[in-house]
Amino acid sequence: MADLVFALAARGIELDVLAPHSPGSKKVEDLGSGVTVHRFRYAWPERMENVFYGAGALENIKSKPSKAIKLPLIAVAQAAATYRLARLRRHHLIHAHWLVPQGITALPSCLDRTALVVSAHGSDVLGLQGRLPMWAKRLVARRASFLTANSAATAAALHMLGANPDRVEIVPIGASPRTPEATIPSWKCGFAGEANPLLLFVGRLIDCKGADDAVAALALLQNRLPGARLVVVGDGPERQTLEAKAVSLEVRDRILFTGWLQPADVSHWMRRSDVLVIPSRRAADGTMEAQGVVPLEAMLHDLPVIASRSGGLVDIIRHEGTGLLVAERSPGEIADAVVRMVTNKRFAMGLAASAKKWVLSEGTMAKTAERFHEIYQRLLSGERLIH
Repeated sequence: MADLVFALAARGIELDVLAPHSPGSKKVEDLGSGVTVHRFRYAWPERMENVFYGAGALENIKSKPSKAIKLPLIAVAQAAATYRLARLRRHHLIHAHWLVPQGITALPSCLDRTALVVSAHGSDVLGLQGRLPMWAKRLVARRASFLTANSAATAAALHMLGANPDRVEIVPIGASPRTPEATIPSWKCGFAGEANPLLLFVGRLIDCKGADDAVAALALLQNRLPGARLVVVGDGPERQTLEAKAVSLEVRDRILFTGWLQPADVSHWMRRSDVLVIPSRRAADGTMEAQGVVPLEAMLHDLPVIASRSGGLVDIIRHEGTGLLVAERSPGEIADAVVRMVTNKRFAMGLAASAKKWVLSEGTMAKTAERFHEIYQRLLSGERLIH
């Protein structure tokens, strides 16, 4: 979201960003370039503001269900903050990311011809299946001035909620090039030698990301690629389970769990690895990978991608064109794809080159900002503005 905000600001758009407060953060912060962040309070003392950030609100609540008691207060606080800010600044347009809670809490602020664009990112439409969330999602889908989806899978979910297809447009969230760090910390050195294939996983350690399938695939590669290693970048509620699985499969010494890393550090691993593995799958609650920015970032780093045929990943990765696709929950297919990539460098480099060309043309954050700017202009000129 930060990358998108600054890409929009670069197009001459002045933005107020409304976000939840967290312990130690400022209530109002001027980031320059016409961007001001406003953080609303929703719990006291501030150490109780622990629903957002980190692994994300859904996963934070799953890991500690008692946090869900704060959701009604969050909704009320966000709606009030949106209303106050909209009246104070008299915005021409409000862009809410995620149908709930942002979309539903923005509706009361858009009764005086202020346009409302709502972007679905996946978990908001594919998860949250309870009666009240479903009512809220349907209301937003039918009342917003315009809706965007980050993939065909997300757009289909919006249509199922009753959104008018004429008011829905697919706008993928693009990637921004990253600059690798100049100095590599000592703990990163020597994990895998130049001759040893290095696999990379980047993402939250939650069920739908399928990191355990990457661990299982590494175990299957012990005889075929005995020097193979895996770097797991990210954190989440599944980390201890993953580490225990690595021990049980006797591959713990071949896996580096880095935890959360800054973008420059992620860039370092993308430049150093041989293949990115994205083993996403549909979770028990219906959540799945709606799009994924990580594969786009990998493509910008000339890193070949192996991904499962899940959700919006199929919009990004064309099998044997811009990457390799495998079945969900299939460590065996992942292992086969890794062998194919590692043992046929010419093939892997060809996929990476095609993927990078596609991303630079269609998958950058600058392209995303351009698409959103076009939608804003259409709405503000009166085209398809519905209340």
